[in-house]
Amino acid sequence: MKSALRAAVAAVMAISASSAVADDAGHEWTGFRLGITGAGLIGHVTDIPDGAPTATFGIAGGMLGAIARFDYDFGRFVAGLGIDWTYSSVAGSYVGTPNSGAFHLDRTSTVLFRAGIGMGANLFYVQTGFNFSRVTLSGGPTGSQDTDTITFHSGFRRGYGRHFGVGMEHAFGGALSAFVEYRFVFLGDELVDLGPTNPGTAHFVAASGQTIRTGFSFRFGG
Repeated sequence: MKSALRAAVAAVMAISASSAVADDAGHEWTGFRLGITGAGLIGHVTDIPDGAPTATFGIAGGMLGAIARFDYDFGRFVAGLGIDWTYSSVAGSYVGTPNSGAFHLDRTSTVLFRAGIGMGANLFYVQTGFNFSRVTLSGGPTGSQDTDTITFHSGFRRGYGRHFGVGMEHAFGGALSAFVEYRFVFLGDELVDLGPTNPGTAHFVAASGQTIRTGFSFRFGG
């Protein structure tokens, strides 16, 4: 994951160095943006079923989606609000005794806030937000698992899923910009009864991970 982050940052910096240098006043970041984004996620899921040992297993996969954001430029300081939507191939599973289980992250919506410092055509920022994730779970005695689809939106213990991250965005002298960022993501947790094969068997499920995300956006107005 660290090598992927270094490679992504190096790619954006190489593009930045080859583009036109911003004027002394710096780039104007104010405006509404629409764009596309892709990410890779690695993480883990903890499954705590009633009357059975706790299982922790890895998840990994890709994500692809769209972003909408509004930023306001206060000078060197920039703040913004946004939303992103991603569809996901992130998945993982385990086979054990007596239980087995599987996890698939179907899609995620994120409401986010970012704040950063503009340095010429580059914006360096920190970011946080809330996640709303739809997942498909299966679990139960090996060979007779139940499957259910739930939304990690309210959370049983910790509230909404959330993330924290850092990133860099580069403007290409006009409305087009590219970004790369790192996020630590807590997808959420839920207490679920998968049923109907094994009714009354509750599972407490929690998921988290790390992502490297990149993308392009186009600014309107400002």
